[in-house]
Amino acid sequence: MDTYDYAKEQTIVQTTVKLSANTYQLSVTNYRLAFVPRESTGVSPFSYYYEYITGFRPVQSGYYEPCIELSIRYSNGMTDAMQIVFADAGDRDRVLYAISDASAKRYSEKEAERDPFLQKRQDLSMQDEYGNYHDEYRQADDYRRSEYDEYDSGLENGYGERDYGNGQYLSFLDKFLGLLKNPSGTFPSLYSDELSDGLKFMLVIMAISAVVNTMLTGFLASKILPGLDTFSGLGSNPASLVTLVIEVFIFLVLTLAVYGLLTFAISRIFGEEMFLDESMKVTMYASAPFAAIGLIPLFGLYIAPIWTVYLQAKGLEECNEIEGRAAIISSVIAAMILAALFYLVIISGKVGFK
Repeated sequence: MDTYDYAKEQTIVQTTVKLSANTYQLSVTNYRLAFVPRESTGVSPFSYYYEYITGFRPVQSGYYEPCIELSIRYSNGMTDAMQIVFADAGDRDRVLYAISDASAKRYSEKEAERDPFLQKRQDLSMQDEYGNYHDEYRQADDYRRSEYDEYDSGLENGYGERDYGNGQYLSFLDKFLGLLKNPSGTFPSLYSDELSDGLKFMLVIMAISAVVNTMLTGFLASKILPGLDTFSGLGSNPASLVTLVIEVFIFLVLTLAVYGLLTFAISRIFGEEMFLDESMKVTMYASAPFAAIGLIPLFGLYIAPIWTVYLQAKGLEECNEIEGRAAIISSVIAAMILAALFYLVIISGKVGFK
């Protein structure tokens, strides 16, 4: 049975959370998660010790609230899962980091109890020939750089597998609606997605936009402007319709790719540190409006990019930790450059689909 020296218990983070219909003060300590009711509702305080927490990951509630999903395995072998609801994603992330750090340290302590020479071997492995701890500062820096990476690091220990989760728990529809309704709460959950996940999302969005816009615009144009060569006869010529859909799809994908590259380049010019795949992934998820407001015939494809620029800025801020003003400036300048290129190359008539 585990014993605890409560004189050494330290509170790392405290915040207010909700479980079901009750409000609690959550205290994350070096031993446990302690829940104390904020109101006199007859609910008793309770705690979960790290030895019994088998998984935790960031999720969203059905109302797009930031949550942590906690998996518990009791001493009798029974398992349970619960969602801790937070007021904002920042509180959720701070608690998640604290749980990750405290549970890892607790595991290390128990390993040291089982092997008294473990810490000595670790200390020796970190010393150089002069006895200096050469790795100390590098490890601290690596920890700061990998805070978000811990979400999906899959740390496994004797008490079960730590599931830090990632955006893969969200369905396509969850991602789509979340980005439109609550981008600040959705983008952090997509941070650990692979670039391929963002690419798949963007390709589906652009395919929907290309198909719907081409068909609706073609139908309306054939009624309003029956003499317009581009759209006349599309209904009776499926091959021409498919060709035009493919051309529009390619154009949308390439345009978004150029916008993503411009945003990345401008962000780097302003001194922001991020990788190209991180920036492009945000751009791909920022394409969501093209399958929403972008489906409005004739005007949607002119309105959707404005929303995309907004999502791009929010994504850079939430996922890449870029300061808000810098994220907005980078996103807007990139959009202005792209608009200028669009005018010079497309609207001017120098280049166009044939």
